[in-house]
Amino acid sequence: DHRRVEPVQRESALAHYLEGVGLRATERLVGVSHNSVMNWVLEEVEGKALAAAQPEEVEWVEADELWTYVGKKNGLLALVGIDRATKKVCGWTLGDRGTQTARRLDAQLPHAPHITFCTDFWHPYGLIFAQHRHLQGKAHTFTIESHNNRLRVYLARLRRRTHCYTKKLANLAASILLYLLRKT
Repeated sequence: DHRRVEPVQRESALAHYLEGVGLRATERLVGVSHNSVMNWVLEEVEGKALAAAQPEEVEWVEADELWTYVGKKNGLLALVGIDRATKKVCGWTLGDRGTQTARRLDAQLPHAPHITFCTDFWHPYGLIFAQHRHLQGKAHTFTIESHNNRLRVYLARLRRRTHCYTKKLANLAASILLYLLRKT
């Protein structure tokens, strides 16, 4: 027997999930299946993307990476680029520690001669931002570091390197996009 879940219950489950409550804890608190919660996350972001940042409105872009795990603890990076002034996310991607992942992030970021890119010393950043105004060092990435700490907290277990976040890359991507769309 398939029962209909009230919209308020669905929204409550998504709100719990966005506050860092894990899928199974959300299941217990709200009284819906953890599979339903993940399906709702996937439905919420289907066909959606971040709005593109306009280069004329951006002066400083900070980029940083977060480590996470999917499936059998395969190491992944979530790369995020943020406009320092507005704290709006300009781009994000998932991938390995290679330069291609950094290039995917770069393709989403605004570019203009007046924009300064700020990163840490992760090698691919030096390669992809070499032709731009580029500052490297933790002193230049204070906005993105703060943002990524909130992202780790809001996405249950993303902050834990010793535990697998999910078994599916699509679930991780949907969770990150839901956070970016609703929380930033």
